[in-house]
Amino acid sequence: LQTCECNHAHDPVLCGQCVDLRNEGVRRLSAAVTVIPIIAEEFRQWSLPECANGIHSLQDLKEVTYDGFDAGMAAFSSLIDRTRSVSPDVSKYQELVASLLNAGSRVYRTACQHIGQFGFDEVAIFNGRFSATRAWVRACQKTGTPFYTHEKGGNPSRVHKYVEALPHEIKYYPERILKHYEKRDLIPDYRSAGEHFFLERPQGKLSNWESFVSNQEKDSLPPDFNPGHKNIAVYTTTDYEKVASEDFNPPSQFEDQVETIIRLVKAVGAHDPSARFYLRVHPNSESSISRWWEDPLLASLPNVSIIPPTSLLSSYALLYACDATVT
Repeated sequence: LQTCECNHAHDPVLCGQCVDLRNEGVRRLSAAVTVIPIIAEEFRQWSLPECANGIHSLQDLKEVTYDGFDAGMAAFSSLIDRTRSVSPDVSKYQELVASLLNAGSRVYRTACQHIGQFGFDEVAIFNGRFSATRAWVRACQKTGTPFYTHEKGGNPSRVHKYVEALPHEIKYYPERILKHYEKRDLIPDYRSAGEHFFLERPQGKLSNWESFVSNQEKDSLPPDFNPGHKNIAVYTTTDYEKVASEDFNPPSQFEDQVETIIRLVKAVGAHDPSARFYLRVHPNSESSISRWWEDPLLASLPNVSIIPPTSLLSSYALLYACDATVT
C-alpha cells in the first residue's frame, strides 16, 4: 500500500515485524489458507480522477465517492488519525490525501473482484474506519456479502464482533444494549457483575484497554473547587475516532466540541449565573495537534475551569463531587 495505518513512515524494520506476525498467525490456523493481494496487479497504477485535479478543501474531500464507496470519508478518517485533528488543512497534505484516496479505491476495486471470484461466505474486517478497511466494508455491502468488523474484546483473549456495522457507529449501540439487557436473567447475578465493572473503573482496573485514570492522584480536585457552588463537570471525547462516521453529524448538531461547550455554558449561565463548569479534557487527547481546549473563546468564559489532558487531577473525584455531569 502507498499508505499504512500502522507504519506511517514505512520503516522497513517495523514492516518486517508486522509481516512476520501475520505469517505466524496464518501458520497457526487450523487449515491451510490462500493469501491474496490487498491490491490486484491490474489496479496498482489506477487513480481516481479527483486526485489528478486536486482536493482543495475538507468538504471537497468528504464528497469524493467511487462506485458506492465513500472514498473521501474513508480517506478523511485516516487523515484525522494521522494528524490527530478533526479539521486538518487539506492543502498541507495534498500528497497524503491523494495516496489515501487512491489506495482505498484500489483496495475497493480489488475487494469487489475477490468477492466475485471467491464467493466468500463471510468477511472479517479489522475496525473498518480507515481508508483500506472501509473499502472492504463497502465492497461487502455493495455485493451483499455478510461481514463483521472486530475490535478488542472484554479481555486479551477475546474480540468484539460488530455484525454488519463499524465499531464507532452510534446507531449500533442502543440495539446491542437492549439485546443484552433482555438476556439479563440468563446471567447469574448480573447486577453484581455490572456493579463490579463500574466500581473497578475508578481504580484504573481495565482488562481490555489502557486505563487513563490509573496514574491520577486519588481524590484530588481542582484548587478552585468550591462545594458551595453549583458545580457541573463536562467530560469531553476523542472525537477524531468518530467524526468520519456516517451517523456522527446529523442535522442540528453543533459544529464541534468547542461550540457545544460554549453554547451549553452560556445557556446554563443565563438561568443560574452562579453555576461553575469544570471541563475535563479526555486524557487521550494529549496527542491532538489542534489542542482545541486552548481555544481563546473557551478561555474567555469566566465560569469555566479547563483541566487539560495531562492533568493528574482525579476524573472520578470530580464526577462524585459535582452536582451534575455532561458527557
